Amino acid sequence: MSKLETNTIDTVSGGTTLTLGASGKTINIPSGGKLETNTIDAISGSTTLTLGGTNATNISAIGSFLPSEHSAAFNYGNFTATTVATSTPTAVATTSITPHRTNSRILLIGAGDANPNQNGGWHYFTFYRGETQIGGRYINENVGTTSQNCPFALTHLDHPNTTSSTTYTLRVYQGSGSFTFGENGNIQAPTIVAVEIL
Repeated sequence: MSKLETNTIDTVSGGTTLTLGASGKTINIPSGGKLETNTIDAISGSTTLTLGGTNATNISAIGSFLPSEHSAAFNYGNFTATTVATSTPTAVATTSITPHRTNSRILLIGAGDANPNQNGGWHYFTFYRGETQIGGRYINENVGTTSQNCPFALTHLDHPNTTSSTTYTLRVYQGSGSFTFGENGNIQAPTIVAVEIL
């Protein structure tokens, strides 16, 4: 077997393409060897890049290893306008997201405004994953008169530990009085956003 020892292989002067091997041939990197590069791309005219083969049962990566178009999951949603006057947690915004990894975190953001139907009054806000309450419980209180809108915003970083579709809701329940969410219809309904953090 012939052996070539060198520090650098470069294209000929004026060239921009360096070809190693030929069609149907194999280039081996011995066990313990290391290939360092910033970019691995498909050949010109192809849209498929294959890593691994019949002998590769596992491909390991240090750090993130996802195609750029799948770098994260993102979704948002809102609910129909509703009035909450009950101590039962009531959904005012809902969305679903499918994480790419079991160790991903999901950043939840909920926002909107509540229209009190009386002077004073207050409500609790919290997030749910499915039917499980997650994160903290927050209070929104009206210190003014009726129809004096009370903006709110809350966040939570969740770890669902799944790659299955997961539903999140922003729920509200009564402390005192009643509040309408979306007084001008669905266009003013609260919003929930879910973003996957890799």
